[in-house]
Amino acid sequence: MNRFLFPDYDSLCKAAAERMDAIVNSNPRAALCLATGASPEGLYKNFVELAQEKIERYKRIHVVKLDEWGGLADNHPSTCESYLRKHFLDPLQVSHDRYTSFKSSATDHASECRRIQAELERLGQIDLCILGLGTNGHLGLNEPAPYLMAHVHLAKLAEQTQQHSMLETSSQKPTFGFTLGMADLLRSKKIFLIVSGEKKARQLKRLLTPEIDTNFPASFLWTHPDVELFTDIDLN
Repeated sequence: MNRFLFPDYDSLCKAAAERMDAIVNSNPRAALCLATGASPEGLYKNFVELAQEKIERYKRIHVVKLDEWGGLADNHPSTCESYLRKHFLDPLQVSHDRYTSFKSSATDHASECRRIQAELERLGQIDLCILGLGTNGHLGLNEPAPYLMAHVHLAKLAEQTQQHSMLETSSQKPTFGFTLGMADLLRSKKIFLIVSGEKKARQLKRLLTPEIDTNFPASFLWTHPDVELFTDIDLN
C-alpha cells in the first residue's frame, strides 16, 4: 500500500484527480468503479475539470456504481445514483450502455444482485476502483462481520452506516443496501483509497497496522498489489 500524505483536502483531491486523469487518458475505455459520499467528491470535481478538454474521448469510459442504498426511489436525492449523476456521469456524458448500476427500488433483491454480477463478468477486470474508508472500516457496504461476502450481495447496514452523511436529510433511513463484494473489489487492477478528516484518524491508524481482520474489511486492501492511499491525516 503506497501512502501519499497531503496538507489539506484540496491538494489531496487535485493530486488524486491528476493520477486518475493519467490512467484514463492512457485507456479512455477504462472501467471505473466509483464510491460515493464526501470523501471522493473533490476528486470527482477535479477530474471532471481536467476531462473537459477530452470530453469526447472520455465519454467511452465504463462506470460501475460501487453500492446503493436499498428501498429508496431511484431518483431519490439521497441515492448513490443521484450523487453519481450530479458529480460524474452527467458532466462527462457517460451513456447508459457504459454504466453498470444497481436499482435502489429493486424488490427482487436476489435477481438484482445476479444481474449486476453478470454485468461485472461481461465487463471483465475493473481498471480503477475508487474507495472511501467507512467509519467502522467498511468498504462499499461490506460491513464488519465474522465473514465477508465475495461477490455482489444484499448487505444489512450497521447502525453506524445508517447515519451516513448522504442520508442526513432523508426522512427514509435504509436498513440494507446493495454492494459489490470483497473479491469483486480486490480483482481491480488498481485501487485508490481516499481518507480525509480527523474523524477518520482512528480507522486510518488501524488500517496502517497490516493485520487482516473480517471485522475491519478495509484491512483486506493489504492483500492487493496496487493500492494508493491518499490522505490529509497526519498521524505523527
